[in-house]
Amino acid sequence: MEGGRKNARQGRAASGGPAPGVGARRKPAARARRRGAKVLTRRDWLFGSRPRRIAIEALLAEGPGESWSKARLARAAGVSPHGGIDEHVAGFVEIGLLERRGGGYALADPPPPYLDSLTKLLRELRRLPDDA
Repeated sequence: MEGGRKNARQGRAASGGPAPGVGARRKPAARARRRGAKVLTRRDWLFGSRPRRIAIEALLAEGPGESWSKARLARAAGVSPHGGIDEHVAGFVEIGLLERRGGGYALADPPPPYLDSLTKLLRELRRLPDDA
């Protein structure tokens, strides 16, 4: 402590508060989702993202009229509900696949002209092994 100044660590320890990282709560390992880029499988390659492909599959499996929150779609895609799906949802809205409805999102009504082709493509890709 030169000149009577403490850095943040020294201040917390001196004040009796927990040291940095002590007492921090973490999610149990079974519930934690791996952050960052996911390994692309053969089914994912055309979409450039495994969570993006899985999110589209989930949306199409439920069909029109089903309401989706970002958190629900994130869980379906296997990403963090805390921002892991935001860019995908923004893209889906931008290309006309999703629209804001109520407090969430739903497949666009009327559906985009490519929806049948996208559904057929996903059906064909299911024939490929889902491994890297």
